[in-house]
Amino acid sequence: MTAQDTTLIAQLPLLINRLVEVLRTEAEALRANPMADLSLYVEQKSRYHYEINLALANVDQRAIDPELSAIFRGLKEAVEHNVRALQAARGASEDVVAMLSREHRASTTDGTYSRYV
Repeated sequence: MTAQDTTLIAQLPLLINRLVEVLRTEAEALRANPMADLSLYVEQKSRYHYEINLALANVDQRAIDPELSAIFRGLKEAVEHNVRALQAARGASEDVVAMLSREHRASTTDGTYSRYV
């Protein structure tokens, strides 16, 4: 294990806590506005995920201490909460699309012209 590996491993709690904060902030943004622009959150989540994977690449999973295990449990809970928020936003988006589609069909088929002509 290199000095860089040791540094990355030591940063795991910080990296995980940052990822948890991004997940929570994204979920809050979705609750406030289901159509919110999530691109910044996607970038941040990807970056932290990459950095966490780098740090874990040289870690014996059986050697993870209880404190770090607790931090991972917190991450799991944040991910599950974030998934629910994303699913709710997706459902809201699908509802809007369905409503617009119905309105469009109704406005273009008022009976004056046949759709089959």
